[in-house]
Amino acid sequence: MTEKKTSDWVKELFEFGEKHAELSAEERLKLAVDVGLISDDQAARTMSFDNVDYLTTVEAARFTRVSLKTLEGYRLRGGGPTFTKAGPGKKSRVLYKKEHLVAWLDGQNYSSTSEY
Repeated sequence: MTEKKTSDWVKELFEFGEKHAELSAEERLKLAVDVGLISDDQAARTMSFDNVDYLTTVEAARFTRVSLKTLEGYRLRGGGPTFTKAGPGKKSRVLYKKEHLVAWLDGQNYSSTSEY
């Protein structure tokens, strides 16, 4: 079996989404696994944020489309979204409330590069 080029796979995935737009995201994901377009592992990593209040750092980076390193840097230096520590101590999990991420993104609007 030959490997598909990434561009071919992305095109096929996009067309699949358009063809099955009437289905919910979860139904499209299950169907994509059933027809062999994506693996179970890929489906497990694809998550809908609709029913989640708090996101991990990795999920928050995906949600905001900001790199993980950038988000971690904001947490260290300031200027990023507010976060919650789930437990005491330095090693407790960092979580981001989804509504805080949206509010932070909403505050990042500019009409000119001279504004920042």
